[in-house]
Amino acid sequence: MRANASSTLRLLLAVAASLLLLARSPIAVAKPASPPPASAAPKKAHPAADKKAAPKKPAGKPKGNAAAAPAPASWHPPAPASVDPPHPPPFNLAIDKATLGNGLRVVLNHDPGLPTVTIAVAYAAGPRNEAKDQEGFAQAAAQAMAHAPDAMPARDRLQQMLDRGAVMKSVTTPDEVVFIATLPAGALEFGLWVEAERMRRAQVTEAGLEQQRRSARDRDTAAITLAHLGAARARLEQSVFEGYWPYEHDASSGPGNATLPQVQAFRQTYYAPNNAVVIITGEFEPDQAIKAVHRHFDDMPRNAQLPVFNPAPLPDQTNQRSAVVRSEQTSSPLFVFGWPVPASRQPEHDALAMTASILGEGEESRLAQKLAKAKLPVSFTVELDERRGPSLLLIAAQGSSDASLLAVRKIVDDEIDSIARLGPSTDEMRRQWRTAESSFLRGLASAEQRAFRLSNLELLHGDARLIHAELARVLAIGKDDIRKAAARFLSPTRRTLVEANAAGRSLQPAATPAPKPLAPAPAAHTGPGYNPSAAPTAGKPGGKKKPATAKPDKPSGKKKKK
Repeated sequence: MRANASSTLRLLLAVAASLLLLARSPIAVAKPASPPPASAAPKKAHPAADKKAAPKKPAGKPKGNAAAAPAPASWHPPAPASVDPPHPPPFNLAIDKATLGNGLRVVLNHDPGLPTVTIAVAYAAGPRNEAKDQEGFAQAAAQAMAHAPDAMPARDRLQQMLDRGAVMKSVTTPDEVVFIATLPAGALEFGLWVEAERMRRAQVTEAGLEQQRRSARDRDTAAITLAHLGAARARLEQSVFEGYWPYEHDASSGPGNATLPQVQAFRQTYYAPNNAVVIITGEFEPDQAIKAVHRHFDDMPRNAQLPVFNPAPLPDQTNQRSAVVRSEQTSSPLFVFGWPVPASRQPEHDALAMTASILGEGEESRLAQKLAKAKLPVSFTVELDERRGPSLLLIAAQGSSDASLLAVRKIVDDEIDSIARLGPSTDEMRRQWRTAESSFLRGLASAEQRAFRLSNLELLHGDARLIHAELARVLAIGKDDIRKAAARFLSPTRRTLVEANAAGRSLQPAATPAPKPLAPAPAAHTGPGYNPSAAPTAGKPGGKKKPATAKPDKPSGKKKKK
């Protein structure tokens, strides 16, 4: 009986030992990884990560008696990386709108949390509104409007406000001119009076025209630097927007031989109430504010002859365009790449804005890291110029030698090609979402930036309330959207290269040549189920087509001993 009990005990201990051994085995703890959700991208999208992760040889039996090392008991398969865009934080701006009888649009954003009141008056009177015989008119008219308060009878009171911390500035873009004034909270009435007088009485003078002509001449002889591209940028825009007059012509060329009545007529045409919007944001009483707007602007007549803006579309570009600008004051050679991209607020425009950020914003950007690793003494900038019509993405670099600039051009080509083929990495995507959210919210916190953004949406896009959907629209951009936009719009055949140096010569060898266009597939073989590898090849006329044959692979077997 005791012997049977001992046998039973030994049997139980053996079973327990076997169970313990199985529990420590990786087979017992390793669970099959669940497939990633349909919206998730591969975990390692960056090419360097893929290269490290790929095994050199297929797994097989271990050589000899070597056994695979068991995984730790706490090991679990890594969870697939999520690249779902974040949800935008809830926010709501109190926006009220009104339109006066003369067509002036008014947007009120009452925010008692601000200690000031900001007034922005925007006019659709940028260089894009110039006809082909009006180059430089928009710049001259904008300067006359900007200096109008200098001649006002209440100049002393305005100076007192500026001494107390008030800020007045103007912003000029290819599409609009915006005058922004941030004043003490109780100075709304005075600020509206200043803007009404600016609209009513500003005059272009002969002295102002001559000053614009001198400024144009000074720009042509000034040194071209990375911060001030000057004539190089004008040449770039002329080439990028070739065939699209609103942005093709040089907006800073000066009024030339224009007469005073011609430029004054331009000012009266476009600086009319039905071509403007008034934005008021900050601390004010809404009912009193709208009454004040009526008092100061109601008597201004609308322009019934306001020209309709309806330009022809930008022609397609199929080959790289190149130009050289000579600047004797330029101590270091410089180049600029430029591409035409979709208009602002389009999904592909937003995707390319993130592409520009991935390439060149901050020390974590691709170009910054690549140039630091290559130890190239080069400065660079990446910029997306947002416009109502076709916009401009540019990459500029300035270095001490031709060789360094050629190396930079090669790096730019490689990184754009990488994004166009593989898209951004997961870390880059998350960084872009965070950057977009923080910059948007910071812009709302600034009264000046908020007023400018509201004026832009109301004047150029028809409704200031679109701001409530701005962040959600940008955060909806995903990795594949960026990849597709880069592949479609940033190809070598769609870009312009402008070089600037003292010698006025182009670097050799030239930039990456444009790829040869692929031969289109026959129309009869492009439908569903078409297999490119089985498509017939062209042969001699009237002759038989020789079928393509693949060489047989060598039979696998044991390698011969040397």
